[in-house]
Formats: sequence, C-alpha cells, structure tokens
Amino acid sequence: MRALVVLLLAAAACGRPAPPAHPNILLVTLDTTRADHLGAYGNKDAATPVFDRIAKEGVLFESVWTPTPLTTPAHASLMTGLYPAAHGVRNNGRLRLPAEAATLASVLAAAGYETGAFVGAFPVSRPFGFATGFKTFDDDFGQDEKGRSRPERTADQVAARAMPWLAKMAKEDAPFFAWVHFYDAHDPYTPPSPYAERFRARPYDGEIAFADATLGRIVGALRDAGVLDRTVVAVAGDHGEGLGDHGEPTHGLLLYEPMIHVPLAIRAPWTVAAGKRIAAPASLVDLAPTLAALARVPFPEVDGADLFGRGAPARDVYAETHFAAEEFGWAELSAVRRGPAKWIEAPRPERYELDTDAREAENLAGRDPAADAALRQALRGASSRHRLASSAASLDDEALAKLQSLGYVGSGGTGDAAAPGTQRRDPKDALRDYDDYLHGTEAIHSGGDAVPLFERLVAGDPGNPEFRLRLGEALRARRDLAGAEAAYRGLVERYPDFYLAYRRLADLLRVEGKSGENVALWRTLQARGGGLVGVDARLAEALLADEKSGEALAAAESGLKTSPGDAELLALAARAHERLGHDAEALAGYEAALDSRPSDLSALDGAIALLKRLGRRDDAVALARRCADRSAGDPAVKARLAGI
Repeated sequence: MRALVVLLLAAAACGRPAPPAHPNILLVTLDTTRADHLGAYGNKDAATPVFDRIAKEGVLFESVWTPTPLTTPAHASLMTGLYPAAHGVRNNGRLRLPAEAATLASVLAAAGYETGAFVGAFPVSRPFGFATGFKTFDDDFGQDEKGRSRPERTADQVAARAMPWLAKMAKEDAPFFAWVHFYDAHDPYTPPSPYAERFRARPYDGEIAFADATLGRIVGALRDAGVLDRTVVAVAGDHGEGLGDHGEPTHGLLLYEPMIHVPLAIRAPWTVAAGKRIAAPASLVDLAPTLAALARVPFPEVDGADLFGRGAPARDVYAETHFAAEEFGWAELSAVRRGPAKWIEAPRPERYELDTDAREAENLAGRDPAADAALRQALRGASSRHRLASSAASLDDEALAKLQSLGYVGSGGTGDAAAPGTQRRDPKDALRDYDDYLHGTEAIHSGGDAVPLFERLVAGDPGNPEFRLRLGEALRARRDLAGAEAAYRGLVERYPDFYLAYRRLADLLRVEGKSGENVALWRTLQARGGGLVGVDARLAEALLADEKSGEALAAAESGLKTSPGDAELLALAARAHERLGHDAEALAGYEAALDSRPSDLSALDGAIALLKRLGRRDDAVALARRCADRSAGDPAVKARLAGI
C-alpha cells in the first residue's frame, strides 16, 4: 500500500494520470522468444514495432531471467511468483501445477476480476493445472480430420478467440484479467505469408514478427474500445531459444543467456515515466506480485517481488533445468546471477561476467576461488524459501505425444534415471549424443532404420532411459516385435514408474489382441500410486475395449475428480453411460465435453449419433452448428455439420 501511495503522489507530480482503482490487466506471453531478437533490446533487424512501442510507452526490463527454459514450468513460475522448487513443476509433460497454488488468476478472481485465458499450445493447457482461477479458459486447439487433437494453434487463431471476450469485457464495469499466449516462435519455424517470404532466411524472426503484429491487433482493439489507458499491458517471453548458440538448437538442455534471457515490458501510464529502462536483474517470478500490486490486490508472500516497489534491494536471480536429468539421466543444472556475475552449477561449473562477456565465451570458474565460493553460496540461497504441500502428477502418452509433436522430444522422464551416488554426465558434454538422438528420433518418425544408431547410443550410455526407449521404438518400426517387447519389458523392470515403457508394451499387447492383459497392465501402473494423470483415461479405454462399461465409467469418473472439465474423460464417461443404456447421462456428458472443447470430435460424433438414434436430428444440427461457431469455424467440425 505504501508503494501505491508513492505512485499516486509521483503520478500527480509528473502530470501522469492517476491509477484506476482496479485497472484491467492484459498479460501476453510470447513463447520461445529471445530478448535479443526484439527491436527494443537493440536488434536493428527485428520487426517488432508493437512490443517496442509498449516498451517506449511503458517500462522495459533489460535483464530478466526465466526460472527455467521450459514452457510449462516457466509459466507455472510466472503465474505463481514461485521458483520451480516451490511449485514442483520442473519439466514439461511430467508435473502439473498443484491445486493449492495461489495463482495470479485465482487471486484476481477472488478480488472480483473477470478472468479469461486464451492459450496457443498444449504445454500450458488445462491438464497442467493452468485453468485455476480462470472463469473462461480457452485451450481448444481443434482436431485433424482423423479426430486427433492438435497440440497448438497460431497467434491469429488465439486472437480470434480472445478478442470477442475482450470486447465484451470492455463494455462491462468489472475489471478483467486476460492472459493471451502465443506459441508461434517455437520450433519448427513456419511463419505465414507474408512473413515467410520476408524472413525466408530468418524464419524464427518471421514467427516473432507475426506474433508481434497479432499483439498489435489486440492492443489496438483495447485502444479503440477506450480502455487501453486503464489497462496494464504486460508482455513477457517465457524462455529463449538456442539457435545453435553454445551448441543447443532449441532450449531446455543448457542455461546460457540465449535460452534464459527473456523480454519483459509493462505499460501502465500511471506508474513511472514512459520509456524508462531498468537494468537491474529480475525474474519472471516477479511478474505475478507486480501485476497484483498494480491491481491493488494483495498477493501471497512468494519468491518474486513487486518490480515497482520502493526500496527493494538488489537481489540474486535464479534459474534451473531438470530436463537433462529427468529425460536422459544426465546432470541437472542451476544458475544464479548477482549483478553482472553469473554462475552455472554443473559437473564442470562455469562463471561469467556478463557486462564484459555477454556471449559467455570465457569460463572464469577456478581462476578466483573466492569469487566462485561467493556465487555458489548465493546459489544455495536463491532457489526458493517456499514449498507447496504437494505436487501433481505425470501426464500420459497422449499428452506426451502432443509435446513431442511440438519438438519436446523427451518422454516425460523417469524422474530418477541415474543411480544414487553416481556422477551424472554434464549436458554440455553430451551435445553430440543429443544431436544424434534428435536425428534418430526424426528417422523413426519418417520411416528410416534407426536401430544401429540407438544401439550405439545405448552402448555408450547404458543407464539412459530415453536411448533405450527409442531403441525399442526403432525395433518396432523395423517390425522386430519380439526385440521391441524385450526392450520395453527391460525398461519396466529397471524403471517401474516409467510410464511410456508401460505404454509401448501395452501397444504391443493390443496388437496381439490381449485386451485383458492391457487392462491388467494399466491397473498395475495405477496401483503404484502417484496419481498419474491420463492413466484413468487409458484404463477406461481398455475397459471399454474389453466390454466392461461399468468399470470404464468408474475409471473415467475417478479421473475427473483430479481433472474436472477434461473433455476426453467426459467423452469416455459419456460413452460408458451410453453403453449402459443411460441416454440422458450420456448426452449430458457429451455436451459437457463440448462445452470444454467445442472441437472435440469424439464427443461431437457421440452426441450426433445419440441424438439421431433418439430421433432428434434437428437438435444434432443445432449442437454441431453451435460447436462450429464456438470453435471459430474449425474445418473438421464444419464437416461434421455438413454430414448430418
């Protein structure tokens, strides 16, 4: 409150508008966006006029770190103000945000804000816990012609769903909090025309330019509606991208600046003078408490701090990655920044002075033991002072398949790939093997023979679960089912909680027509505990295939207790109800699934067939038309409508 009073007095003294009692909040997150590829950060080749204008009219933070270069945990930190150690989400596809976590959305909703989220990709969707606090949560990415859920959508598709909601909110008296997430800059880089032609040699920059132009449409709509100057506009990257720097093509493996230095600009005309640039190190964990403070809403004590608070001392910022450890059994990495000094804790540690060595070309570790020790001590105190009571669970293969289709090639990990007490491999020393792994995975997906490559990788790194899993996949692609089954059974024995080993083994059993063994396999994994998200869905599917509809219904309903509103589980429960002769419950379930995801073809097909069987064709047409409208004209949904 004292900081707010100071802001009020300062605004009055400088002729700036007084802050609204409860301003609207627009948060836009730009996935996979390096700070040094935006014009405001000095890149003269960038085409980011909208971000640059927001920075010019507001405040640009020059030295912001993501807590981790991975989409799901970075957004979890951004929304909670907590470092990953506190909220427990330390990798993509493995954990979900705990239900008890206070998020920016839940805090603002409790204070009377209308809340809406419109996200561009699966890693920040409902199964990962991001719907908490949002009255409207739009993560409907559509489905392909085979009814498979797409894992992402483009910035203009996100904006098409967000802008009607924003227009409605602009006409109402209640303040709103909107989160809009653009995923376009993520690999592969395929910007639409005319950006594809303009940035033919730099498609990554073309994706950023396209996202920036779409951001302009959203900001322009708020300006046209007359609410921009009572709306806080915050635009942040969630992590960067390697682009080959330090040998990393994308992100997640290492902690160099291209992967963890992210953009952040905040426009709120009543805060500080336009065009201010803040050079002090900051973190994405600061964003939630900062936006809550601007909204005049108390936020819980967290790792982050209000970036506009007065008298806040300079502090260390922290980053980590557990990707290499959980996926490959290599070492986890952590880093701390104190002023310009940076320390990366690794089997071969690194120290850099970023003011004189921005490219991190000269490792100073070992040259000054006192300086090394001071930063190591800082690292121990920087991670987190908080812990939530529990963390949530791993996701299933369907979810991980979506992550893999987005370039997250890991399986979700075993969580404990290396034996206790063993020296883990430094990820920067494994870059050649990692590159081979990527190429081998591409070969499997494109129909090539990757068995020799993965046999070599397993021989050189026998404790690596990912290499062994991919060897099994390569053997199956070669149609060596016996060899693949042996590989998967070996993984299950060595890593009894390794979900994908169970999944691959279950697929082989299904091919052999052993539905009973499939059910038993899923029950075995379920009995191990841990609340694996998605196991209930896979078990329900197996039980339906085994003609055990009552048990399938119980499995689906069990999953809905931890994932309320999950469209897949709702559709499975509806199918079980229908087989049990519960037509009213089945129709209600299909409609609930479509309320959650209007493009869900499994639910839509089930509802249409049921309504037609009940002689209610007109109702089927009305339902399909409503879904087509709510899914912004999804082609697959429109095809279903035309076919009724």
